[in-house]
Amino acid sequence: LAGGCPISNGLMSKVISESYGALQWLALGQLLPTKYAIFWQRDYMGTQGPGCYYNNCGGGSDSDECGTSDGYVLGCEGSQRGCWEPDVMKWDATVTKDGFLKNPFDCDEWGQEGVALCATWDYESVCADAKREVWVGQLSNPSQTPTDPFWEALAGPDGPIATYINRRFGTTYTGAEGGFAAFVSQCQYMPKVYIPGGSGSIDYSETQVSSAKVDCNVYGIKIPTYAFEDCGTQREGSSVCINGYGIDNDGSKGDGTGNFNTFMWLPNTPGDYANHKSGNGQVGCCLPWTSQGASTPTLPKGCDFALCDCYTLAEASSNGDISSSDGQSQGGDWWGSCKVNTGNPSEKQYVQSSLGQNCPWPLVPLLANNFSGCSASVAQDEDKALHY
Repeated sequence: LAGGCPISNGLMSKVISESYGALQWLALGQLLPTKYAIFWQRDYMGTQGPGCYYNNCGGGSDSDECGTSDGYVLGCEGSQRGCWEPDVMKWDATVTKDGFLKNPFDCDEWGQEGVALCATWDYESVCADAKREVWVGQLSNPSQTPTDPFWEALAGPDGPIATYINRRFGTTYTGAEGGFAAFVSQCQYMPKVYIPGGSGSIDYSETQVSSAKVDCNVYGIKIPTYAFEDCGTQREGSSVCINGYGIDNDGSKGDGTGNFNTFMWLPNTPGDYANHKSGNGQVGCCLPWTSQGASTPTLPKGCDFALCDCYTLAEASSNGDISSSDGQSQGGDWWGSCKVNTGNPSEKQYVQSSLGQNCPWPLVPLLANNFSGCSASVAQDEDKALHY
């Protein structure tokens, strides 16, 4: 080999030098997910409803913080790097419990992407301005975040971000801020897949992270992301954002899984969550109060396909929030292929989407918006929905 492909010492040194950063980055992709993950939470900024984990449930006193009274702070807001807050994503919008008949996208134009509200909106009936908070934390404790020296090493002169990422992708990440940004800027707009803990009953907890991950592509390496429940979902009075729990009157808890999404943006390339441009993905919707009884729902403006959380639909029907005549036994409307049994609470029930048992929630973001296999007959293995 040496005789057939002669190379000078100087050129060999250059080859090794140029490839070292890329090899470091690939090694990081194997090691980092064994200890760290990206966590995030969607805050509807209401005055009540579930407290937000990312800011220690508001903090300020022993009575209103999630952490203990000894000063232990939960979330990212008090950490060394703080939280990463991307621009508002319009697909995080939802209607409220007292505005069921409104669709946030029944208007001619949105305005600037995710910023200006359509002039025809009744703002108080729409939860339109949810913000996302994103951070990196330990798998075993999301509040334990990497320190600045960790990020500085990655983005320093000899680190893989400086020697590979910046050169390869034309970025300019530097220092601790740059090291942190290199990760969270690529994982901003994940679909909320929130599968609660608990078997036999749902563990409703402000500190309970989703049991299911959504993998994110960070410049070629795969980093797991986990969602917390939507928080601040009670805007005022009975004006409760339906996303999140949103089943009972004050939005502080409910019988659903917490995985309800009025809209869910899914990229055409799995793991591509750096932006939510319309040409890069499609939008699944769940608006069961807009049309009932039809075998195929009439998709409202802005929707590409129906996509609902089976468990939450069943509980909403039981509680009278949607018509019981549009149940899964009739196979109508937004239920799609739901075959959920809320009398037997378990992860197998929590992960069901209206696409069918072949396409549980953790699998949905991986399908590149190709759901042709979801309606196939379910395999003999009744646990298939959990083996994604």
